[in-house]
Amino acid sequence: MKVDFIILGAMKCGTSSLATILSLHPDISFSKPKEPHFFSRNINWRHGLEEYHSHFPKNGILYGEGSTSYTKYPAYNLHIWDDIYEYNNNMKFVYVIRNPIARTVSQYVHLYQLGHIDTSLEETVLRNPDIINFSRYYTQVIPYIRKFGRENVMILLFEDFIKNQEAVTKNILSFLGADVSAMPEITDSIHSNKTYEGRMERPHSKYKGKLFPKLIQRISPAVWRKMYVPTNRYFTEKPVLSEDLKRVIINMLELDILAMQDLIGRDLSDWLVLNTYETAVEG
Repeated sequence: MKVDFIILGAMKCGTSSLATILSLHPDISFSKPKEPHFFSRNINWRHGLEEYHSHFPKNGILYGEGSTSYTKYPAYNLHIWDDIYEYNNNMKFVYVIRNPIARTVSQYVHLYQLGHIDTSLEETVLRNPDIINFSRYYTQVIPYIRKFGRENVMILLFEDFIKNQEAVTKNILSFLGADVSAMPEITDSIHSNKTYEGRMERPHSKYKGKLFPKLIQRISPAVWRKMYVPTNRYFTEKPVLSEDLKRVIINMLELDILAMQDLIGRDLSDWLVLNTYETAVEG
């Protein structure tokens, strides 16, 4: 087998929902977990292909994965597109983009709920340049286009996907070369990773019940609670960025937004206006 397509990201743009939908197609085998991060975190990836391929639970005609870390340049592998090209020079990519201010807020909430950060929204944005870099959509995707060709990179708007999942899914299946008629009907919208509901598991909660956590619990109950106990750190309402921080994000991303607008032939001027970022269902 060989992986045929990748949902590149962007983070918090509905990629989990998209992966869930595509996995319903009988001919598509989607990776478990959805984000193996194989090419972003494995320097010696050529020696780990057996492990990589083990993440695909069923035989399929098409194999896909959805590691958003592949468009988090320069935080990860600086030559990731070259490595993927070496692995499969016919790879196809789906890249979902979203109003960058809305995406920034959603990423902050995600990180806060998981316990990765304790700072305020504005302090996090100012201290962590990656949050803005991940919204440089043109910068993130153009190396893939140059390497694989524009015809092999499909760029979608989050808003389009949320409004009509069925129509967008059919377009993606056609792009991938899958049998559109074999896709089960999507009767209800699928949202696999809502941000503002429920208790979030700690990053290390999967190790509960094992020796090391028990040792930590015995030595320092406070540290154990922080590392392993599910948290109530969730928001009932979306945090709001100040006008100043919105302006910072827009100023830093303006040229990238304009370049992306030209690339996809869609009007993204609303992304450059302070008071017009969407508040739709979270991705």
